Amino acid sequence: MARAYNKKSDTNKPYKLDYTDPTTGKRKRVGFKVKAQRDEEHLRWELIETYFKNNNPQWRKLYEENNTMYTIAEVFEAYRNNVLINKASQLTINKYETVMKSFTDIIPDSTPVDKIRSLKRQMGIKKHAKDDGYRQGWEIYKTHREMAGRARQGINSYLRDLRNIFMWAMQAGGSNGTGMVTFEVLTKQDKYNAAEVNPIKIKIWTDKEITTLKQCDLTELERDIVTIYRVTGFRAKEVIGRNYLNRDKELKWHHIDFENNKMHILEKRGKIRTEKYMDPEVRAIFRKYFLAGHDRPLDIGYDKLNSIIKSVNKKTRIAFTCHDLRRLKAQLAERDSVNNNAAGTAIGDSTESVVTTHYAPESIHSQRMVNEQIRATYNHITRGNA
Repeated sequence: MARAYNKKSDTNKPYKLDYTDPTTGKRKRVGFKVKAQRDEEHLRWELIETYFKNNNPQWRKLYEENNTMYTIAEVFEAYRNNVLINKASQLTINKYETVMKSFTDIIPDSTPVDKIRSLKRQMGIKKHAKDDGYRQGWEIYKTHREMAGRARQGINSYLRDLRNIFMWAMQAGGSNGTGMVTFEVLTKQDKYNAAEVNPIKIKIWTDKEITTLKQCDLTELERDIVTIYRVTGFRAKEVIGRNYLNRDKELKWHHIDFENNKMHILEKRGKIRTEKYMDPEVRAIFRKYFLAGHDRPLDIGYDKLNSIIKSVNKKTRIAFTCHDLRRLKAQLAERDSVNNNAAGTAIGDSTESVVTTHYAPESIHSQRMVNEQIRATYNHITRGNA
């Protein structure tokens, strides 16, 4: 039977209710801010459970009358008004809006959220002889996106953001504030798994390309840009002085400490700026700009930065992005130290799997060095025991 109890340690929703959902057979636990609301729900669930146990069809009427089936549009709008409204970065807001639109372009926003997983649609594709072309639930969205030319890694990224929205809807919103849905609309298993996605391809810098990048005849600004990003390994928007979508990220003169060779950078997903070492090469460039009266250390925006990198691409005949200069630093660190820990330290990323997959895979140089060390140790042992 439904059980009401209090949990004093939960200062937000201390009034708890535990009951069995007859549609799933699973126990549910919800919290309330107001005791009267909890008590009212307690009586309702006791009645639902009694009706269900006695095969009284009234249980379903009582269940559905008080369990509103929210539509996709209602969930997305609630997320906008309660979550996105608090985001500081316009880029983050834009990203979520794009993700939501990608979903409602495929599944009508008038669809009840509870029905998403049961939807079926003829997609007109067959991957094997017994494939009837129908797809169900999230496979509809995934198949549409893939047919539109989207990579599976990108589809997984969108599914991750959609899951964030629907998981929020499990915990918040609704008529009593305890959630708009009672189950995981989108699970982790709905994404493509590692075996179903293509390996991530990243740029691996060759010695010839590194030499060409250094020796090529570039303008002073182009040379400065390449040097700043190659030496610091920072992400593009962590250094530029103009960021119209996230003003807090703009690098200004008070973030530069010439005396102590330090910079204060607002990193990805960071809330406060972190102190970073400023290499003499970078210090010299910023010092030059400071004495010249520039308004900011790097007084350009993202579009201008991209145009400069494209210009360097043409002159060097090397296809690379600003982010590939970050990879260059990581790859040089990995070769020099024969491990990914140094590569992670070089670019400020401590997640080894991310560093190995996206920045500095184990190089042939490192493999050779390790083999030579193993051979030397083996020879030392065997000669000593001979």
